[in-house]
Amino acid sequence: MCRDKVKKKAKGVVNAAINSLPFEMHLPGHSFTGPGTQLLKGKTRLNPDLTYKEFSKPINRVDEAAYKHDVCYIKNKDTKTRNEVCDSNMIQELDDIPNPTVRERIERAVVKPIIKVKKVFGMGSKIYCLKCKAPTDTKDAHRAIAKNGRPMMKGICTDCGSKKSRFLPLKGKYAWAIPLKDKSSNEVTQAFRKIFKERMPEKIQTDKGLEFVGETTQKLFKANNIHWFTTENVEIKAAMIERWNLTLGNKIKLYLSENNTERYIDVLDQLVKNYNNSYHRSIRMTPVEASKEENSGEVYRNLFREKTIRNPKFQVGDKVRISYTSPPSEEVTKRLLRMKYLSSPMY
Repeated sequence: MCRDKVKKKAKGVVNAAINSLPFEMHLPGHSFTGPGTQLLKGKTRLNPDLTYKEFSKPINRVDEAAYKHDVCYIKNKDTKTRNEVCDSNMIQELDDIPNPTVRERIERAVVKPIIKVKKVFGMGSKIYCLKCKAPTDTKDAHRAIAKNGRPMMKGICTDCGSKKSRFLPLKGKYAWAIPLKDKSSNEVTQAFRKIFKERMPEKIQTDKGLEFVGETTQKLFKANNIHWFTTENVEIKAAMIERWNLTLGNKIKLYLSENNTERYIDVLDQLVKNYNNSYHRSIRMTPVEASKEENSGEVYRNLFREKTIRNPKFQVGDKVRISYTSPPSEEVTKRLLRMKYLSSPMY
């Protein structure tokens, strides 16, 4: 049996065993550290707003990290985010515990290897068909590949025949804006770390600025198995981010003008949140809605739907009036728009 098949079989057995546990297997005294935690059922350790109940208060910083890990799992249903964001964040938080006690050192030494193994095996990993949105095992796909350890649907779902990838980078138009003190590589790296705690990308495209090609930034990309690349076309090298900068810049100008101030950094997060919750005509939903995995198929269809070919209004040989230059002002534009209702319309 090949290594991949052994891994898949082991993954399924371990995951099935964990999910079928009728009780919690926590470290002694812990409320969240361990499998089988009854978060929203059974003991219901969490309130509806995902805060922990008084009897489930974490006993130390290791248990606190486990609580945040469980909340991250509730908020993110897709395996990719769970493995690469939730698990990674927990490992990082355990490493960052300042002056750990003897007990925390011992518990951290026990928990970290388990989370790392879980992250590698991707327990419960599924491949989702983009068209029908239903989960399917890799054996049900005609062809499936793993890129940087991540399952990707590159073949055909046997149920509906969808051929698209389950991951749609840049298609959801979700944006972040992190204030920087300067454009040094270290400062940009810290900004990326904040973003990666929320979502882990597979690919990152930038220009050739020193803040991106710097050693610290490149180490961060490699540590997270992120494919970093640049484009060579100077004119359109950053078209998407420049369009986003224009949108954010317009929102900032409106805020400064409306409030008669020159300071916007205090409301930057609110402006970005407003953008991410605004309706986008191209994807026909908000970026927040588009970032949900269950909507990935709809986003793809909205962006790349088949174009309707209309029959031409004019035939070869028809006499038409042609305008070669654009109107010099809005006033003239209105006059031209009214002209189309005359006996000799302008097209």
